[in-house]
Amino acid sequence: MSVATDNGRQESWDEVTYGKLGYLADNVPEADVTRMPIRAIFDNERENAGVLSQGTGKIWYDELTGGIRPVDEKELPRESKFGFEIDTFVMNVTSYLPWLQTECLKAGVDLRRKIITDIQEVFDEFPTAKGIVNCTGLGSYHLKGVEDKSLYPTLVGALPHFHWPLLAISNCRRCMSWDGDERWGTRQFGM
Repeated sequence: MSVATDNGRQESWDEVTYGKLGYLADNVPEADVTRMPIRAIFDNERENAGVLSQGTGKIWYDELTGGIRPVDEKELPRESKFGFEIDTFVMNVTSYLPWLQTECLKAGVDLRRKIITDIQEVFDEFPTAKGIVNCTGLGSYHLKGVEDKSLYPTLVGALPHFHWPLLAISNCRRCMSWDGDERWGTRQFGM
């Protein structure tokens, strides 16, 4: 679920991503990307939940995901203000990452794994590179030359499961649960 609300560059990046993931889900089974519905529950009113695009006042990815389906008020946990369901994607990283690595190698991408302390080391070692992808994740927090202090982990270990009928709640960093904690959930199969 996109958290972009800039009505610009970030939304366009996510739009491309949704399109690519849709293509993989529908046409490349070995990538192990599948479509999955997700439900988001918000404790703030729609206008204050951090999901509306600047300038439009709309949830920009409504049409992109096949439509936002409002959650009936009777299905909302107490003290929640609104919720919706959308279709998104899930990838099995144990299959997806090896597939992606193979695709990169087939395309001639030079993959390197190395411990560095400053991003400048990469630019010094590869001065003619046409592109460098920083895959340090949370390591960027301490990587000199990057030191992105806005990063924080969204998932630590396994996702907790919430036992609401069929769909679980999820909240991507902007939606807080009724007890003030951030919650992530996954669809409960077999319930």
